[in-house]
Amino acid sequence: MEKIVFWLILTGLMHNIYNKVVLVENGVLLIEGVVVLADSKRITISLPASLLEEVDGLTYLENKNRNELIREAMRFYLEEKRKLRLREQLRIGYQEMAALNLALAEEFCHSEEEANLLTERKIVECCS
Repeated sequence: MEKIVFWLILTGLMHNIYNKVVLVENGVLLIEGVVVLADSKRITISLPASLLEEVDGLTYLENKNRNELIREAMRFYLEEKRKLRLREQLRIGYQEMAALNLALAEEFCHSEEEANLLTERKIVECCS
């Protein structure tokens, strides 16, 4: 309880709620029916009414509350953005290496041709 109250003071959430604490267990604080995770920050967002209706419909279908759904959506969005950045870095890297790879391929192309000719000669010699 002391850690949670200390966290509330540090994060500025300690505004006459000390007497309203109903349950503190495993880092979860229940204040007047609102669950506050000990490592979470409360934010306010504005959504168009149509988007909020979709969110609420999905919360009903998935049996989740808005907080859970929005946290999940944000995690998914951040993961997808991370994947896109990685793909872009790989694309740039492959493009930057293309000239070097082409030069190496051309350089060893002659060596490969020579090896093929030598192999063909040896085969002809053996069969003759």
